[in-house]
Amino acid sequence: MEKIKKNLLVIYTILCSLIIAVGTIIAPFFIIAVVNELYTNKIASDMQRAPLPPQTELIDMLSFCGNPRGTSSHCSAWVALLVKSDLSEEELEIYYRTLYKEGKPQYNPVQVSALSAERPTKFSFMMHSKEFQCIASIENFEQYYVVERMLAREGIWGLLE
Repeated sequence: MEKIKKNLLVIYTILCSLIIAVGTIIAPFFIIAVVNELYTNKIASDMQRAPLPPQTELIDMLSFCGNPRGTSSHCSAWVALLVKSDLSEEELEIYYRTLYKEGKPQYNPVQVSALSAERPTKFSFMMHSKEFQCIASIENFEQYYVVERMLAREGIWGLLE
């Protein structure tokens, strides 16, 4: 009986050690994914709350995060706003580039493009497709624009700033 208890204790110790070892190896990947998602949500929220240009209304927003290069050294976030505006594509681009240029070197430039029947309404980011929920209800794409930003932060600790 004593030998069985001793063997069970050894098995229990080995199992606990394996669980701790595997958890220690796998847990950082989940933590990094959560931090990346929080980072993307913060950027998307900041973009959504930013002042809109005159004669412009926010219709919808999409966001996604991931690592397009397959390394764990950074996170890329993609955020897109669907806006309806009386301003031209060029005026919107100037507005948003001016809005996001100051003191934020980690942000890439804004890209503004007009929606049209020829332009795909699905956006692909890292083999994932996203589509604005209201696209199907828009009959005339005139005055509808997509404001896109791709953002990247190097290193996991940079995300925690």
